[in-house]
Amino acid sequence: MYICPKCGRNLISTGKQMKCDENHSYDISAEGYVNLLLGSKKSGIHGDSKDMLRSRRRFLQQNYYFPIVENLVSVIERTTAKDSVITLLDAGCGEGYYSGSLAKILSEKGYRFQIYGIDVSKEGVKAAAKRYSELSFSVASINKLPFANDVFDVIISLFAPLSEKEFFRTLKKGGILLTVSPGARHLWSLKEKIYDKPAENPPPSFKPVLLNETENFTVGYRFRLSDNQTVRDLFDMTPYRYNTSETDYNKLGFINSIDTEAVFDFCAFTKL
Repeated sequence: MYICPKCGRNLISTGKQMKCDENHSYDISAEGYVNLLLGSKKSGIHGDSKDMLRSRRRFLQQNYYFPIVENLVSVIERTTAKDSVITLLDAGCGEGYYSGSLAKILSEKGYRFQIYGIDVSKEGVKAAAKRYSELSFSVASINKLPFANDVFDVIISLFAPLSEKEFFRTLKKGGILLTVSPGARHLWSLKEKIYDKPAENPPPSFKPVLLNETENFTVGYRFRLSDNQTVRDLFDMTPYRYNTSETDYNKLGFINSIDTEAVFDFCAFTKL
């Protein structure tokens, strides 16, 4: 499955390392992940910070966003054969919540699968590998996936950047890309508490050339946040945190409970 990011040859695990025929080697960490992001030692910190990852972990573990997982599984059930081993890539896996949750449900439903997760955040991948040791995680970029051609049945990209060329290359014929993005009025009630003039989220902008859109739908529901820490965790794990003034951000300190909306746009794209 894995290929060398330097030369493109197959990588083979040799115990504590992964090596290719050209003798390029990559250490397997104590947690079980491998860093295949070229130049990462020289180019500083990539991806989400430790604080953002901690906020995400605390929030997601309370399963407010579990309907995302349920709907992903429903699409997978409609589009893949149960009698084969499903190979799935979580492209932008963060700290692994969605990878781990998918593994749990698919296992309960009797599916056989191999799940891989990649992210540019070393801290995120480290946390994912430590918590979900039965899955395979690596530090890597979606723009240079460290995987061979035509190997995945399913790729999921949740609130993450997209690389159609690499997704097309690594999907099998008939494989599907599943994307999830925030709907127009996602978290609208919370945003009304923070911004004087809240703005709707833009519609999904991904317009594939190589992949064929086969399905799209929106999932919406309300949920209640019952303490200030959870309110902060939700906001801190979103891009809103970095586009919000300190004056508006400080308003979060006065929100101890709130009912708000979750709205998610799902799209499925097939490699014909």
